[in-house]
Amino acid sequence: MARIPKEEIEQIKSEADIVQVIGNYISVEGKGTDSFKAICPFHDDHDPSLHISKKRNDFKCFVCDTYGDAFEFVKLYEKVSFAEAVERVANIIGHRLSVDIHEVSYPVDETKSRYQAIMKEAVRYLNVQLDTKAGANAYSYLQKRKMSDEIIQTFQIGYNPSYDALYQYLKAKGYDENDLLELHVASRSEHGVYDTFHDRITIPIHDGYGNPIGFTARRLNEQMQSKYVNTKTTPLFSKADILFNAHRAKEEARRKNKLYVTEGVFDVIAFARAGYMNCVCTLGTACTDLQIQRMKGLSSTIVFCYDSDSAGQAAILKAGRKAIEQYANVFVIENTFGKDPDEIITKEGQAVFEQLLSKEVEWPKFAIDYHRKTADLSTFSGKMDFQNKAMAEVNLLANDQARAYFAKYVEDISNLPVQVIPQIPENTFTPKPLKTVRVKDGASSAEELILGFMMQSQTAVDRFLQELGFLVNDDAFVLAMAIEDAWRRNGYCDVNRLMMEAVDDNQRHLIEEARRSISIVEDNKEEVLDGAMVRIRMEVDHRAIQQKLNQLKEVEDVEQKGAIMQEIVTIQTRLRGYTKSE
Repeated sequence: MARIPKEEIEQIKSEADIVQVIGNYISVEGKGTDSFKAICPFHDDHDPSLHISKKRNDFKCFVCDTYGDAFEFVKLYEKVSFAEAVERVANIIGHRLSVDIHEVSYPVDETKSRYQAIMKEAVRYLNVQLDTKAGANAYSYLQKRKMSDEIIQTFQIGYNPSYDALYQYLKAKGYDENDLLELHVASRSEHGVYDTFHDRITIPIHDGYGNPIGFTARRLNEQMQSKYVNTKTTPLFSKADILFNAHRAKEEARRKNKLYVTEGVFDVIAFARAGYMNCVCTLGTACTDLQIQRMKGLSSTIVFCYDSDSAGQAAILKAGRKAIEQYANVFVIENTFGKDPDEIITKEGQAVFEQLLSKEVEWPKFAIDYHRKTADLSTFSGKMDFQNKAMAEVNLLANDQARAYFAKYVEDISNLPVQVIPQIPENTFTPKPLKTVRVKDGASSAEELILGFMMQSQTAVDRFLQELGFLVNDDAFVLAMAIEDAWRRNGYCDVNRLMMEAVDDNQRHLIEEARRSISIVEDNKEEVLDGAMVRIRMEVDHRAIQQKLNQLKEVEDVEQKGAIMQEIVTIQTRLRGYTKSE
């Protein structure tokens, strides 16, 4: 079996831009040339905690401690072997491998491969049925809904004949009955095995990489009980994790930085018919946190276009909240036509569809208007009830200016004053005279100064990331990352918001101390910051020496003792250099 040459793997690794590779899967944000962050896809992350370094060509999550290079990210994200990860990184950077990946020796999940083969064969067979006599009615139905042959083939739409045609076909191809039942392409009753989606139009559901994993199927016979039937949870498919059409939508969504989200698959197809492939749906389920993460991986701007009925509007409210909490830019299409996107493009045409898309409003306005529709604004209690509900939505917003703007909107509707927590502008703390610019003794004082400077200045944030990148105290480092995130998202650091979002009293105390420490610094700020960072490096070296001394007590081998002593001497020499520089 062939293997990818080690030299070629190293070449791909050196040529690959890790930011580009990771950005191919999730939304990456950052400033400068080396500091990038993203929502970590390897745990339930709400704040960007995945740090990416171009300079080191690696990534690390400071919450779940996942780290590695571009290959490791792809391997973990796609749940593939190392060889497959190398291949996919190579594809991203346009490098053609010297060997066929399918000939490379790596462990294969035989069961998964067998399941995927069954699903691909089922999709192919059902798609072909549209060209047969049995599928004539289904094809006619699709034509009435103005679906072109191109759209049918793009979405691999098919027809499952009655009663057990697919089951018999797959059995004849040699596939095991238990596998067909496990994948829910077939079901069992007291009368025997039958096709789960018989006499239905079938639309394949794919994972994020284009592999078919399930179906959603619409009835042709209106007498059938269920209008739509979806694949149940299988080893390949879980509808709470999947976004329909994500693999087709990702390129356009990332290019346009906009992702439309609809309620159903036919609405997604309607968007495609209108020339908008950057659209997904959640298969009739309420949006999960994981699905919102996947949406953000496609685009940081999410636009919900649900039905105008009460259920659709309530679903937008819930989904929008989740997206806002994950710092997405959220908009809503105000559908005043009383029809879903599929009906509009089919019955009204492209021009009316474009009118629909033009009715895009910011999520806070939608949320406030949603509560206004059910409020009794003729009474004081009704006004207060509306204001409480509306302000709960406004307070989800991360930006102070946005909160103030939409709080005014709530105030205008309720005709009652709204209290907004005032923002403390940066650099307005009352300074006190400074007797000396020397850094106080102790790493804690140095960390407080560094954090204070970071609250006050983007330059200090950049210097911290480039010249130091760590703090000794875990709480201090978490706060440093929160400050950096505030500057990246808002262009300033709102200390009041840091206090509100602090996880505990220890962190709140640390914020107060950092603010107090920097308020007394008037001059020589660069020197003070330099000294604080040197003090942190010295603390790390002092701890390293203590660790080495403890090792000496446990080691008996003379050569090993000598090596440890040499390491101690090296660290002490570096410490003397710090002292001279001070």
